[in-house]
Amino acid sequence: MNLLADGGFAGTQLNVLLDQCAMVGEARTGAKRFWTTREIAILRETYPTGGLAACLPLLPGRASTAIYQKAFEVGARRPAPSGKPRATRQVYTPTPALDAAIVDAYRSDNPLRGLKNLSRVTGRPRAWLTNRAAVLGLSRPKFKEAQWCEAEFEILTERMHQAPGTIRQALREAGYPRTINAIVLQLRRRKGWARGKVDGQYTKLMLQECFGVSGETLSRWARIGLRVIREPAIATGKAHDAAEWSVRELHLRRFVMENVAIIDIRKVDKFWLVDLLTSRRPDKGAEE
Repeated sequence: MNLLADGGFAGTQLNVLLDQCAMVGEARTGAKRFWTTREIAILRETYPTGGLAACLPLLPGRASTAIYQKAFEVGARRPAPSGKPRATRQVYTPTPALDAAIVDAYRSDNPLRGLKNLSRVTGRPRAWLTNRAAVLGLSRPKFKEAQWCEAEFEILTERMHQAPGTIRQALREAGYPRTINAIVLQLRRRKGWARGKVDGQYTKLMLQECFGVSGETLSRWARIGLRVIREPAIATGKAHDAAEWSVRELHLRRFVMENVAIIDIRKVDKFWLVDLLTSRRPDKGAEE
């Protein structure tokens, strides 16, 4: 309490008292650090009318932060500036009937929909219902993703050179909804995808595998000189779909040779890197 050493707390803003951890006298240590019944009574009587500034002189050895926290714990509140009492936090009480309804929702075929309906009927927040379910020892079942069929693998093989977002859109149009993570997992399982290229181009995800870096790092490289070919955005509402792009082998080789200092050779696939730097085959559609 350096700036408030004069002892005048009246008129001092609450945030100033809390930031400076204002206190009167020496800090309480040992057994004296526990709150007594007398101190709590003073807090309940003084805090609603005088606030933190009025409680500090009456509670020597108690820091402003400790008084503020204790006032919240015992339910002491200051009235709002308009004179009306401040709104208190809503407390929901569980009942046996409500617990039974939560159990039924989790046992249904669609627990998420069951919780939404229960929240609408009871007026309880869905977060509260989820937390109550955790107390009851319930959990939503996790179903394994369906196996890929031959038609899906055909689409995946034909579009292996494209970005995962583009592949997902093609699968969705064919009636096979798949997530980006599922598509990436299947691509990684297929031999040669991580290093393969079509028409002398590498996709952004392929380069992540080859260089051992994140997509954010590749985006930073694109801002400092890596020439990329951006694909049209897919109208799926996902931000990463609009950020897909590919790089021609010629431009990638030139970038690596001019920016060796920013590439961590320890993470790069060394065999692929040697092939990239030593290969001088003409790139289809590339301009020198």
